Amino acid sequence: MHIPDTWWPKSGPRLDPSLQPCFRVADNVDCSLLPGEPVGGFRPVAADADGRLETNKVIAAQQWNGPSPLIVVVADDLRVPGCDSVFGFAQPAAGVAVASTFHLRGTDDVGLSERLGKVIAHEWMHLRGRPHCAEVGCLMHPVTTVEELDARPDALCPRCRRRRSWKGAAVAAALIVVLFATIDFTVDALQTKSRPFHWRRQGKAAELLYRGEKVLWFPEAESATSPSQNPAETARVVASRLNSMFVKIDPPVLSVTTAAGVVRVVTADSPLFTVTPSMTGNADVVPFAVSWAAGVQLLLEGKGRQGESCPMCHIARRQQVRESMTRPPRFWR
Repeated sequence: MHIPDTWWPKSGPRLDPSLQPCFRVADNVDCSLLPGEPVGGFRPVAADADGRLETNKVIAAQQWNGPSPLIVVVADDLRVPGCDSVFGFAQPAAGVAVASTFHLRGTDDVGLSERLGKVIAHEWMHLRGRPHCAEVGCLMHPVTTVEELDARPDALCPRCRRRRSWKGAAVAAALIVVLFATIDFTVDALQTKSRPFHWRRQGKAAELLYRGEKVLWFPEAESATSPSQNPAETARVVASRLNSMFVKIDPPVLSVTTAAGVVRVVTADSPLFTVTPSMTGNADVVPFAVSWAAGVQLLLEGKGRQGESCPMCHIARRQQVRESMTRPPRFWR
């Protein structure tokens, strides 16, 4: 099993690069699968109603304060909020990661050992401060299936390996100084870039777009008795409000209300728009509104679709983002 070395971490303590992880294993895990001897003292937690272990509870139960970060290996399925299936999860602030063999078993123990080795190495890099990598051929590229895990190498890509260079660290430090010197401009630019919702006129009607793709149609009022709703103005307001929600770590929840036969999509008890049959392609209005609100809620919370970013990771690590925002910036260690 290959445990790679690391570079200067982005967060957490500055650790000796030669340091290796400590291990704890559950009683139903074969210790021979590990690259080192476990330190013992594994503290189990109760599974939930689905028989899964909540990663945050497993990490908190260990109460770890050892000489180097800890990796806990269990055989049960893991639960991480916002993720359907995970192989492991790291919490650098606690210095603990959890890896599971639940989804790793194949036809022989050799395949299990190789897969577990990749999961452990990936989580070890997270504990050392390394983020995910967009390069498919990299140990730090996130995967969601066993097939992707088998195809992923157990080594860092050339770009990640180059980050060890002191020159790269110096350039990064210089960039940080520049970014802090121009913080107002940078924040404004980032907010502008993070406005994926737009609108456009279509005759007397209007469309709501998400990154150029139509996600809602605002038709021309059908009659004088129709709800008063200017298509272009409504589309503009909805796009603006959704963009404001998109940049929030915890966006308000979209829901559907029905009063006096009028169906509305609302947020924080404030109406967003009225749903009419002509907007739904003559489908049932309430199911359409509920489905639309649920789909857009996932976009707002995950900051994009699965292929655009890493929604599962964003949702699962939201608490870490909150904690990092409360810590003052440090320019040296």
